[in-house]
Amino acid sequence: MSSELIVSASEAPATLEDARADRLTIRQGADFLGFSQWSMYRACAKGDLPHYKVGRSIRLSRRALSAIVNKKADAPATQDNAA
Repeated sequence: MSSELIVSASEAPATLEDARADRLTIRQGADFLGFSQWSMYRACAKGDLPHYKVGRSIRLSRRALSAIVNKKADAPATQDNAA
């Protein structure tokens, strides 16, 4: 998965408040996905997790994380992700 976060005009937040609500810190993203913070940093560094930087801080899009979760939930069970 590429680390590029591409948002079309129709998916972009309509207002500044919507944009702020969509922005998550690493800690918030880790809580959202149920991962550790270090796992989140590693996934960002490997390019497995879409993210962007604000200064020295990493930010995640709640919409992008939700899309990843929904994509994984819709994927057919395989040997790797079968419980």
